[in-house]
Amino acid sequence: MGELCREADKIIQLFPRTEDHLEVRRSELVEQLKDVQDGARKFSLRLAQAQANQAYFQDHRDLMTWVKHMQTVITGEILPRTLAACNAFQSRHNEYRAEIQSREQQKQAFTERGRMMIQQGNVLSNEIAVKVEDLEFAFRQLYDLWHRRQRVYEENADVQQWLHQAVCFGEGIRFGKPHQ
Repeated sequence: MGELCREADKIIQLFPRTEDHLEVRRSELVEQLKDVQDGARKFSLRLAQAQANQAYFQDHRDLMTWVKHMQTVITGEILPRTLAACNAFQSRHNEYRAEIQSREQQKQAFTERGRMMIQQGNVLSNEIAVKVEDLEFAFRQLYDLWHRRQRVYEENADVQQWLHQAVCFGEGIRFGKPHQ
């Protein structure tokens, strides 16, 4: 654009009668340049938003994959058949709870970022709202699953404790020893 303006100035010096015509053309070029720059800026903003959306949806897929993995890990455990195994199992189950809690901050950041994107008028606001709700629901289900399995494991530990005591009592009767 600068080169064109310098050339126009040279032409005006050589042909002063063309000044009005060249000034009109220069003004048109300046306006066209502003339009092109504005279009480029808008395109750049849309591109940045598309990249942010893509990263956001990838984060959603990653978190949902992790939730499904944890559901599988929690439900895939076979109930232990001894008291010692119950204690070890309970420790492992508590580790799952700690892992779930460690992801809570990541989930919270995801939902906050989604709500901010919606407030800013993101073109995919409806889809983002669905993803936020899906993830929150999945985490609620995961916590619920953990608690349900915790109750099952506690009941199993009680059964194993009862069986252990029954075996000890039976051995005491069989060998004539008092139950301890």
